[in-house]
Amino acid sequence: MSKTKIQKLTSGIAKMNKSKMQKLASEIAKTQAYLDQLNRQAAELRLAEVRKVEMVKNEKSTTLVYYGRRVNVRKNSYGRYLIKEGSRVLDNDYFGSIHDLRFDLVMGQI
Repeated sequence: MSKTKIQKLTSGIAKMNKSKMQKLASEIAKTQAYLDQLNRQAAELRLAEVRKVEMVKNEKSTTLVYYGRRVNVRKNSYGRYLIKEGSRVLDNDYFGSIHDLRFDLVMGQI
């Protein structure tokens, strides 16, 4: 960046007085607190929905049941998940944890 462009960008900041800066800082703090509250609520809702997924572990596979939908999950030789619903293969290379898989099942992405 040239020196004049930097001066133009910083000139607006230099013209602000102390009260405007304090007002802006308080608005930023309020907005950050609101966003933190929304993130906490979203995490609580996610956890509540994921807890509704029944998980039964067998020897080699795990069965997930969510509102009557039954999905069988098994790790493949690469440590990724093979996901089947009945005999239909939904995904043969799912990369993520079992909890991510449960959330994707809740959200209808699987």
